[in-house]
Amino acid sequence: MRELLTIKYNIDLSKGYILHVGGNAFYKNKLGVIEIYDQWAKDFKANVPLILVGESPSEELMFFKEKSIVSKSIYFITDSNDFQLQQFYQGASVMVFPSLYEGFGWPIVEAMASGSLVITTDEDPMKEVAGDAGFYIPKKIFNSEEIEKWKSISAKELEKVMQLTTEESMIAIQKSILRSKEFTAQNFVNSIENVYKQILLNK
Repeated sequence: MRELLTIKYNIDLSKGYILHVGGNAFYKNKLGVIEIYDQWAKDFKANVPLILVGESPSEELMFFKEKSIVSKSIYFITDSNDFQLQQFYQGASVMVFPSLYEGFGWPIVEAMASGSLVITTDEDPMKEVAGDAGFYIPKKIFNSEEIEKWKSISAKELEKVMQLTTEESMIAIQKSILRSKEFTAQNFVNSIENVYKQILLNK
């Protein structure tokens, strides 16, 4: 996967990459992804690029990208189709998804189903979706002191995931795939059916 994406996008992804998938809406916290990556580079060593798949970046996102000490390793991908998106999931070292809130969090399921590890916010529904297969960071709080603390904690979690041994990584990937299977269409139908049964029993 990485070889095909490297050729298509002319970005060296052979050693892996940090992935984010999502739009530019405030609650997606795409800016937070860049902040985490930038802090990781400062505190540790950013030896793989950051790939952000989704909408074209806003002026604010471009401003923060250019300010980053690893600006040349941050890439916005805006022309991927569903097949290429799946390839990005499959080739990622980890997907970083620090959303402030979600209706559900489908990118988490998509990433896990593709065998990617996921770092996400320690809040529902993100935590509910990722379960024991996820790696967690706090929800971002928007004041200067707390943001610095949040970036540091998040960078440490990213480093922890990136430093997993081959065996630890394989175990974590297996957990991700198993977790994703709980969100099949049939399981959704079964869950709805159970809710209705509970309603009927409580009448």
